[in-house]
Amino acid sequence: MIHEIEALRGLAIALVVLFHTNGILTLAPVTVGRDVSLPGAFILAGHIGVSLFFLLSGFLLTPAFIREATDGQRVDRRAYFRRRALRILPALSAASYRFIERPFLRTARIGGRQA
Repeated sequence: MIHEIEALRGLAIALVVLFHTNGILTLAPVTVGRDVSLPGAFILAGHIGVSLFFLLSGFLLTPAFIREATDGQRVDRRAYFRRRALRILPALSAASYRFIERPFLRTARIGGRQA
């Protein structure tokens, strides 16, 4: 069952990405009340993707907290946030380097050349 929920989270992420990609490519504001095709409806459903992602994330995270609490233990929020950081920070670091640091270094190198 977890794999199916993870697949739905992937679909939610895809909805958000499609919505933003459509906005970047068309540069047109989303208008309410116009007729759209079925694929167009999925592209315009980015806001639903965000809600679906957070709903499913809460559903996936809750059993771990309940299991910890029913074992007579106190829920260790510090350990929870440590696990989240170890999962998220490597990807965040790589993305930050790729989209912030690396272009800055390239610009500094190009700007430092003599013409």
